[in-house]
Amino acid sequence: YLISASASLNQPLRTEIHLGMNARLSVFQDFQSETLLPLSVYAYTHIICEEGSELQFTKLQQEGLEVTHLSENLIEQAAKSQVQTFTIALGAKQHRESWQVNLMGAAGRCQCRGLSIANNAQQLDSALTMNHQAKA
Repeated sequence: YLISASASLNQPLRTEIHLGMNARLSVFQDFQSETLLPLSVYAYTHIICEEGSELQFTKLQQEGLEVTHLSENLIEQAAKSQVQTFTIALGAKQHRESWQVNLMGAAGRCQCRGLSIANNAQQLDSALTMNHQAKA
């Protein structure tokens, strides 16, 4: 499944993904713009994975050098669910990415990876919080 966002307005972009029991999905989320004007992009992604589901989530951010990209991502995982994320940040003047993962069931797995490549004028940063809430 491909989600492509071409930023042209300063408005929030919201993505909701809900995987049912034992479902499998691959998602590619692509943010791009070539604007020379200052622009703010706010993206919120909420992912719910029910028991036994598997998600591969890839995000590519390659926006113009006058763009500020702020992104919040929330993942809620049930037992035996598996999530792999990979974020690639190449563009934007400022890119801030935060991930919160709630492992709520036994034997859930989440791997969050990222790659940021910046020049001297860019500020690219990421934060990850992983909450292990499964009862033994």
